[in-house]
Amino acid sequence: MRKRDNIHLQDNEDIKRYELQHWIVPMRATVGFGVFFAIAVFIFWGGFQSVDNFEIPAKVIMLFGYATALVAIHWFMIMIFRYLNSRTYITNIRIINFNAVPMVADDITYILIDEIHEIEEHKHGLIKNILNYGNISINLPAMPNAIDLRDMHHPEKIVDFVEGIRRDRSLRKKNGGDTEKVLVSF
Repeated sequence: MRKRDNIHLQDNEDIKRYELQHWIVPMRATVGFGVFFAIAVFIFWGGFQSVDNFEIPAKVIMLFGYATALVAIHWFMIMIFRYLNSRTYITNIRIINFNAVPMVADDITYILIDEIHEIEEHKHGLIKNILNYGNISINLPAMPNAIDLRDMHHPEKIVDFVEGIRRDRSLRKKNGGDTEKVLVSF
């Protein structure tokens, strides 16, 4: 077993493609943070303005605004860490998907390309079609639910790439592993 990019690869396995999530993921986190933080500032400001008339309730409102701001900051940082630590590798044998949030989740999914029953891309909505990102659903025969790779850039190209690897591997098996008879290229 070889180790490359902190991934344990088999001897005959090479990384063919490396994918991050689309850049819209941190932008959604930034916009959500801005809205959430503005609400927190408004709550804090409302409590600060009424401190002369209602001292105790105003301090409670200010504390609630402060707590809301802390939740907004922590949520934003978790979303950014999730974006930076989530990636997908496509090798000539399998798809490796890392979905990690520090101290919360560390999910690694290994999908053998030979076992894929169906792979399809989904781009629903105007924004996803304009910015060209979407989800990829991978159906395996032994799994009741599909495995989703979310917010991938150019999902149709990734699906075509994986289908090409599947075609190449099936032709190699038919030809007895002879790589000279395989005409599929990537």
